[in-house]
Amino acid sequence: MAFYRADVQYGIEAWQTPDLGFYYCCMVWYFNADTTDEYDHAREGAIRITSEWLATNVVIWDLFITDLGTDIVVEHTHPVWDHPVLSGPFGLVQMSVFARLLGDGRQVSYKRIRSPVRFEDMDDDGNLTDWALAYYQSVADLVADYGCFTNVHGVPIDAAVINRRVYSWQLRHGTKRRNRRRTV
Repeated sequence: MAFYRADVQYGIEAWQTPDLGFYYCCMVWYFNADTTDEYDHAREGAIRITSEWLATNVVIWDLFITDLGTDIVVEHTHPVWDHPVLSGPFGLVQMSVFARLLGDGRQVSYKRIRSPVRFEDMDDDGNLTDWALAYYQSVADLVADYGCFTNVHGVPIDAAVINRRVYSWQLRHGTKRRNRRRTV
């Protein structure tokens, strides 16, 4: 059985200050695949879920899939998947939605959905509105529907739950993110 890591990388145009260029981020998915069909299924899931969680215009896409058994990049493409482009105004770039990834009812991993959250999708207390929570959760349900993802240690993920609270995050220098492949 081959164990893969799919790095779905994207760039969002600076919506508040266009001269800043792009805001870059990556969502990482792990999966096992024995056959081409299993590989294609997981590949589609990684692209689709990442894309549908993004609520703004994504203009740069890259997909790197690495066979973790050999550490060889087996695929590098520029994927295409239609995603909603919700109207702004969007909030601050560091605001993110948090998804808990569960295996047998316990959290085994998580995702920070680093796409600007619209002001209208947050209440005054920094929580997602009912509409926004339902939207993000409907995409999170695809994790279980695809049924092929694991955490970095190979533990199967069978559900994803969106936290109502909108969180701020900060990229710190020296994190492993600096060492990931990126094409610009």
